[in-house]
Amino acid sequence: MGRRQQGFSLIEMLLVVVLLGVLIPAFLGAFTAGYLTVRESRMLEIAKHVAQLTMEDALASPSVSAFGPVPFADYPNFTRQVLAEQSFVDGTMTITVVVTYPFLTGVRQHQMVAVRYGQ
Repeated sequence: MGRRQQGFSLIEMLLVVVLLGVLIPAFLGAFTAGYLTVRESRMLEIAKHVAQLTMEDALASPSVSAFGPVPFADYPNFTRQVLAEQSFVDGTMTITVVVTYPFLTGVRQHQMVAVRYGQ
């Protein structure tokens, strides 16, 4: 009777190391892309919230004046700007809110537009 072999051979170990070296970066790439998507979605959600609050303030005031860009108090990396354009033909006012925020190495913007009738 021969001796029974225990453990793994060198070739088996090298094969496992090569497979892990190929598979781990692929999984890390997928997780990184997922993380960036979630972060971008969260930043856009905050930008929409800031734009909604700013638009509600603008629509609630009797006279809208343009201002900005100014930082938002709760989120200092987000700046907001209000643009107001009066139409003398039909008496409407177009109010545009632009929220700018940083993402990675660039800058993103979110716009919200409303029309006020009968001024």
